[in-house]
Amino acid sequence: HLTLVKAVLELILAMPHLLIAALLFSILLPAPTNAVERGDVFRHAKAATALIVAVNDATHSVSLGSGFFVATDGLLVTNAHVIEESNRIYVYARDQAVYSAPEVVAVDPDLDLAALRIRQPRVDALALSADIPAEGTEVVTVGYPRIQDILQMGFALHPTISTGTVGGVAEGRSRTNGRPVTFIQTTGILNFGNSGGPLVREDSGEVAGMLVQTVPYLERARDRSGAAIGSVRMKSGIGYSIPAPVIRGIPFTST
Repeated sequence: HLTLVKAVLELILAMPHLLIAALLFSILLPAPTNAVERGDVFRHAKAATALIVAVNDATHSVSLGSGFFVATDGLLVTNAHVIEESNRIYVYARDQAVYSAPEVVAVDPDLDLAALRIRQPRVDALALSADIPAEGTEVVTVGYPRIQDILQMGFALHPTISTGTVGGVAEGRSRTNGRPVTFIQTTGILNFGNSGGPLVREDSGEVAGMLVQTVPYLERARDRSGAAIGSVRMKSGIGYSIPAPVIRGIPFTST
């Protein structure tokens, strides 16, 4: 080890002074981080995500979900099941405005996809990835989960970000016809209301997919003696998203 240290010192002393200064600067300077870029991805994804409220006056029911803009002219996408069987739709966007009666551009119940458009000349929009991310890709989900609970606690309406990891692709079935389709499987904390929200890649800020469902499970509850007294519905931390290449296939034209 002493021989190696001596050789390094002799090499440095043999260098011109400017080269020595550059070497020391590169050693002492902290390595750059991606904190700013990651923060930019978060902020942009939140700005492009909307809350969708669909009301069915006949049944006095309300469906809550998320959506995200894919074009700056106000075009956004969500899950078909969020807006189906509703006669009134509201879009809360940009943390500041409520848009009523958005144009329903397209609905595909089988793939569980829908496209809406609000009358807004300029909005933040997210780019749809052309491929499916590799296993291990770090992603975030953006949406309005558990919004009723948040509002009841006195907090302002705001989008929520959850981090996760792509576990790979999973073969499943389409919603109405039962056709074989591909989903992106992720791990992370997801809740009711995340449906329709974007699955965003942390490295590029592109949309990898749209969250469509999570996997719940029943946890058996027991009393102090160990006897079963019921069960509680829990979240498994496993979610499935519609890949961005599938979303790109929606006919984004008025009908």
